[in-house]
Amino acid sequence: MDLKLGQTGEEEEGDETIGGAAAAASGSGQSLRPQDVDAFWLQRQLSAYFPDAVTAQNMAKSVLEVLQVAKDARDCENKLVLLLDYDKFDLVKLLTKNWTTVLYCTRLGQAQSPADRAAIEKEMSEDPKLRPLLHGAAAGRRRLCARREAGGTLTRAACPLRWATRGGGLQR
Repeated sequence: MDLKLGQTGEEEEGDETIGGAAAAASGSGQSLRPQDVDAFWLQRQLSAYFPDAVTAQNMAKSVLEVLQVAKDARDCENKLVLLLDYDKFDLVKLLTKNWTTVLYCTRLGQAQSPADRAAIEKEMSEDPKLRPLLHGAAAGRRRLCARREAGGTLTRAACPLRWATRGGGLQR
C-alpha cells in the first residue's frame, strides 16, 4: 500500500524542499538532504529518545508505517504525535516536514534485493515530486562509494550500484 505525497495533485501543507543541511536529531526544522537519510537514519534519530535498541527499531518500523499510510501532512503529524507522544514534538515536526524524504530514502536503503530496489526506483522516477529524491540519494551513494574506494575499504554492501547490473545497467 504505497501512498504518495500529493496524490491529489495539490500542494500539501508541509511539503519538503530538497536540499539544505541535514537537521539535527532534535529537529531544528531544516530540510533533510536525501543523501543524509539511509536505511538506519530513522532508527538513529529514535535512539535519542528510546535508548533500548530493540524499542528504537520497533518504533522506526511503526513510524515508517505511519509515513506510508498518512493521507496528508496534518494526518501524518497527528498519527506521529499519537505514536511518539508530545514530548518528541521536535522529531515529529522534522519527520512531518521531511515526510517523503524519510519514507522513500529509508525504503531505498532497506531494499533487500536489486529487484526490490529497482521497483522503488521505478516508482520514484515515475513521480515528478520524487525524482529529485532519487537523484539526491544516488548522488550520495556515489560519493560514499568514491570515498570508500579511495580509502581501500570498498565492499559490495557499501556500494550496491557497482555490482547491481554488470551487464549494461547502472554502474558507478
